[in-house]
Amino acid sequence: MNTFVRLALFVCLIVGSSVAASSDTEQKHQYGNHYFYTDATLPDWVSAVKPSKSKGKKSGQGTEYLLVDNQLLADADNYQSFYRSSYILHSSQAVAEGAEVELSFNPAYQTLTMHSISLRRGRETLEVLQPNMVRLLQQEEDLQNGIYDGRVTAIAIVPNVRVGDRLTFSYTLTGRNPVFGEKIFDSFSMGWSVDVGRTQVRVLVPAEKRITTKIHGLDLQPKIKKRGAYTEYVWSAKKVDGQFNEDDYPHAFVRYPWVEFTEYRDWSDVESWAKELYGSVEQAATELPKLADAFASKSDSDEDYLLAALNFTQEDIRYLGMELGQNSHLPHSPDEVLKNRYGDCKDKSNLLVQLLRARGISAYPALVSSSYREGFTAFLPSPAAFDHVIVMARVNQQTVWLDPTKTYQTGGLQDLGFTPYGTALVIGGDTEGSLVDVLSLKGQQSLSSVQEMFRWYAKKERLELSISSEFRGNSAEYQRYSFDTTALDDMQSNYLNYYAKMYPNIHFLKPIAIRDDKLQNRFFVEEHYYIDDPFKVENGLHQLGFYAGTIASHLRKPKHIRRESPAYIGGVQNLQHSIVVDFGGDVGLDIDSTPYRYSSSLVDYQSHNDYFDGRYVFNVSAKIKSSTVSVAELPEFLEFMDTMGDDLDFTLSFIYPYVGSDGKKQLLRSIGGMKND
Repeated sequence: MNTFVRLALFVCLIVGSSVAASSDTEQKHQYGNHYFYTDATLPDWVSAVKPSKSKGKKSGQGTEYLLVDNQLLADADNYQSFYRSSYILHSSQAVAEGAEVELSFNPAYQTLTMHSISLRRGRETLEVLQPNMVRLLQQEEDLQNGIYDGRVTAIAIVPNVRVGDRLTFSYTLTGRNPVFGEKIFDSFSMGWSVDVGRTQVRVLVPAEKRITTKIHGLDLQPKIKKRGAYTEYVWSAKKVDGQFNEDDYPHAFVRYPWVEFTEYRDWSDVESWAKELYGSVEQAATELPKLADAFASKSDSDEDYLLAALNFTQEDIRYLGMELGQNSHLPHSPDEVLKNRYGDCKDKSNLLVQLLRARGISAYPALVSSSYREGFTAFLPSPAAFDHVIVMARVNQQTVWLDPTKTYQTGGLQDLGFTPYGTALVIGGDTEGSLVDVLSLKGQQSLSSVQEMFRWYAKKERLELSISSEFRGNSAEYQRYSFDTTALDDMQSNYLNYYAKMYPNIHFLKPIAIRDDKLQNRFFVEEHYYIDDPFKVENGLHQLGFYAGTIASHLRKPKHIRRESPAYIGGVQNLQHSIVVDFGGDVGLDIDSTPYRYSSSLVDYQSHNDYFDGRYVFNVSAKIKSSTVSVAELPEFLEFMDTMGDDLDFTLSFIYPYVGSDGKKQLLRSIGGMKND
């Protein structure tokens, strides 16, 4: 399907509940367990807007988009969303992608009415929409993420489409999820990665309602008029240029322009909606007191109890979201979750809250955005800002943030992996609808530490390599997951092939060994290899390359460095890598042992190398303090990354066997990166 059509359809957060009366031309069509309507007559509230004139095929863009038209009747008693698009297919690839019209709706609270699919070829325009060309498929696109939401995809397969044809289609979705009540809010895209001749967003709001509007990434104000019982808001733009997809966007950044509106006055208003929603859930559960007693009998403190309850909701309640109808936002009762032994983020979080409260621990559900993190604070207040639920609890005079959807977490509170959601809206408690910073506990960190020990055995003519790795926090949980879900033979093969890229003649000396310290959420990996014929000999010098990959694999340059938008550079964490080479005797290395240090608002980095009595040591560490580099910071960051790349990837050159003379020592340099003399 056409990528742009997908983007255009994605922009609407569909809300609404009731169904409009049918017209005389409306027809109902059953397909399997679902149905849709066809009606050539447009709703009487829709206004006509002309597509732009064709400018011809643009280089690199096979589909020419003439119109994207979103219109919304934001009436809680008759919520309707109208969409119309018109585009010309200038290439065979464009035909392959754009000759199928695809859209989705939720039959639990929406009905689909298809108005038209017209095909224009030359001067002739044909209406080609036929009910038998439409298929309704319940594809459950989020199934791989453990979510069932009941959405249905309608696919209209348009026949006899050719290069140069122009397709125009329109439809209306009627109804919205009743979980949102009477207040209205929505959002629409106003820009994409492709050019669009004309785009319009038109919203009709009951005159008695007061909404706030905001446009992001575009200098465009709405035209506001009275239309009978409604107030009309129109955002219209011509010749909307496509913006290049720069990739590597940080969570808090939205690349393309969009417009939003909301009836919610502030975040306290949103919390009131959520509080009423969660308050409607029957919290009593037959099994819950028994579980609380069982956790308490094995706990010496509130922290022990909290960790036991967290572990239960993470590991004993599998992640599965039955997000049908109102349960898109309304949690299932703890009794239902315990009976089924499954639930999604809001189900598991609500259950954890009830388990903690049974002990007398203060705990509350907290709404966060996994997609935008703290970036949602730049949005207008509405339930649409959030897509995830975690738990805020207070224990030992500390505020802790718990995510019951995580798995493989062990250790004490300070040892748990932490996700920097940035900001949360806590449901209930003493925050009174204010946004709250999501902060880690002191000492709560993610660490990856690797030590590589190379030993040269002259008699065996081989180099032995022992690698000791330690992981803490999020890194430990990831390693625990990886080794639990992947066969050990496969893991060993992956590890071996990683080093084989640098040392082709590498072999296993011993099988990989792991040790899991669940008391402190630490995970250890031990590797042992030997390398035949490891050295490259050139002009009498033995050479061997090294690479401190732990740092480089977590701290990265953006894919596109000439960019207009900030970039993601790596998760906040601590990294360490040590390389030790025991030559078994003096090889006369002459190195520059001056430490290298770099510090900025993004990263603290330091490295140092030394050589004494036949042993070379290189230590490097990096603390990633921010996951985002701004456009202004990018040049300095890129310069640092180039320097760091040279520092981490280097070659040692030496004479073996070493005789020892001042003249020869001048030839023995460590070459490559920061260790160039």
